[in-house]
This record gives sequence, structure tokens and C-alpha cells, in this order.
Amino acid sequence: MRESTLAGLLGARTRVLGPAPLLTYYSQEGDRVELSAATVANATAKTAGFLVTQTDIGPDDVVALRMPRHWSALPWLLACASIGATLDLAEPDLPYPDASAAVFADPERADRDSRADHVLVSSHPLGMPSPRPAPASWLDHAREAAAQPDIFTPIAPGDFTLRSGGELHDQAGLLEQAGALRSELSNGLTNPGRPLRFAFLGQPWQRTIWLGAIIMPLLGSDSSLWWARQDPRIASDERVDVVVDPGPMEPSAATEGQSSDTRSS
Repeated sequence: MRESTLAGLLGARTRVLGPAPLLTYYSQEGDRVELSAATVANATAKTAGFLVTQTDIGPDDVVALRMPRHWSALPWLLACASIGATLDLAEPDLPYPDASAAVFADPERADRDSRADHVLVSSHPLGMPSPRPAPASWLDHAREAAAQPDIFTPIAPGDFTLRSGGELHDQAGLLEQAGALRSELSNGLTNPGRPLRFAFLGQPWQRTIWLGAIIMPLLGSDSSLWWARQDPRIASDERVDVVVDPGPMEPSAATEGQSSDTRSS
């Protein structure tokens, strides 16, 4: 039976293709971080445990993610999915009046009058703790999540909702959209049923990223690459099949020797 939740899909991917790449991230400075399903599952478990034990987040709560481009958006999304909480994805300067927890890489951009539990996340390419201490009353995710267990039993994974751009997306809708996007992006490729590698450009709150780079690969055996800028050399080295740009671009010729297209999402 096909899994119907993100938590179930992550578990299935980890069991079948645990060591295989799920997401490859390139920082602005060019640092490369490759995350397997097993690594993502571990980070997801620790983040979910952190949310439940340190902020008392449950299925009826909202977590506001206000961080810039970083691979840790993946385990944060999946941690909320494992709990059944609502994840509110938006730009760092946007308000979060109904959030029980708010996650920032830059504390200066937080609402000081908010009653939410505030969490500092690291922007280090490898997820190392931030060199600056968390403000008073803030929780430091990198330091405190490390002590959480490596396994987390999902609480209410079917209740997960993602909120972005003022729209709510339930889990069934997310999986349907991800499947449709995969079909659209693979259209015209030779043997589109094989494991494909998609490269994405954008920020965590953009549909291109949360649906394409984060959710879509969980549907099967595909993998995604999340880079700071398009680079034909990287596309060639990483054996990218499709380069996905959030802007209106027509398919273009691939790097010599490759079959990748540049496509709009």
C-alpha cells in the first residue's frame, strides 16, 4: 500500500534507499552538503523530539519557519509533518501571530512582542552551532536537538498542514501536487520512470523549493539539488537531468554530454 503521509514516505525511502542521496545542497560560498534519506530521517527525529520536549508543540500548533535558504528546512518541514503541526513558511520579516514556535537564523528579525517560543537555527553549511549565543529566553536548536533520540515515533502525521503565501495545503493535496510537478518536469525525457535528479533555485518559502526540492523526491527514488546559482559545471558533475528555475524560462540545451533541461516550475 502506498504511503499517504510525508512521515510514511520518509520511512519508506529510508528503508529502501537509506544511504542514497536525497538532497544535495550548495551554499552561497560553494560548500557542498549531501544528505541521504537516513541522514534526513535522523535530523527529522531530533528536530521533532526537540519541538515536542522543548516547546510542547503538538498537532494543533503552528510553527513559523522564518529562515533563509538552508538544507535544514527539509528536516524542519518533515519534523512538523511527523508531529502533525502546521508549518507556516514565509519570508523572515513577515508576522506570525498564531505561532506557538518561531524559527529564525537571525534573531534581529523576530517580533519581540510575540509570545511564541523562539528558536535559533544555525546557518552554518554543516549545521554546526551558531558562533553567537542565542538571545536570552531563546532556544538553540543546534545545541539542544543534538541530545534528542535518533528515532521519533510520529504523533499525528495525517494532520500536517503547510501554509505558504496565505494558502493552506493538506497532506493529500501536497502529495498530489508533487506528483503532478514530477510528471510535468519529466515530460519529454528519455525513460522518465527512472530515478531522476532535479536542480532547484529559490528560497524555502517558495513553492519551487518546498514542493519540488523537498517533497517531490520523497515520492520515489529521485533526488534534488538545491543551489545558490545555476552553474553548468555543477549540473554536469552532479548528473542533473532537469534544471528547474522559478522564473519563466524555456527549456534550453544541456551542458555538453548531459541531457538536462532548464525548465520553469
